[in-house]
Amino acid sequence: MMANRRSKLTLPGKAGALLALLIAGLLLAGCLPKSRQPIDTIEHALNEPRLAGVWTGKFENETTYAHFLPDGAAYDVLVVSHRDDDGEHRGTWSRYRLYPTRVGAETYMNVQVVSDDGKPAGPEGEFYHFLRYTISNAGELAVWSISPEAVEKDIAKGLKGEVLKKILGDDVVIEATPAEIRAWLQGADQQVLFKSRIALLKQINP
Repeated sequence: MMANRRSKLTLPGKAGALLALLIAGLLLAGCLPKSRQPIDTIEHALNEPRLAGVWTGKFENETTYAHFLPDGAAYDVLVVSHRDDDGEHRGTWSRYRLYPTRVGAETYMNVQVVSDDGKPAGPEGEFYHFLRYTISNAGELAVWSISPEAVEKDIAKGLKGEVLKKILGDDVVIEATPAEIRAWLQGADQQVLFKSRIALLKQINP
């Protein structure tokens, strides 16, 4: 949303951890919540040139590289793991499309999966996945994933969405409008809603 090694670089629909390093693990155990709508439209994307370039860090034993390629207000992101440091496994790569959004004092990424090891995402690529991020003065990119349990509780309290019960983890789908999503995020406890930091990356200077 680590069932197998390849799942480390995939988005929901699979049990695993994702965004090995941007998104460095982007799916921890279970399925991450997904949304039919972004936090805001791309016309209101945050101008964030600091994301451009190559970021790197470790996820378990793997050194992973996240290439942020600017495309207008959005980024094409190629996440590459060449192989484990022990040399036992082949590399993997995944491609994502994202753009940043600011809500109040917080910054988020609206992420869509494009492909996994060259295989198109299919219908899953139509959904958005939300990540919270910060970039420090020291040039470190920290990324937090959204909590499925917190989103489930908020849906039970009135957030528009549905929870589909599954053996390997609930499929949580947010069905609110962008305006409703922004209002929800502004009223949420960020430490509860985005409780798991999944990546701490350093930028590779050109």
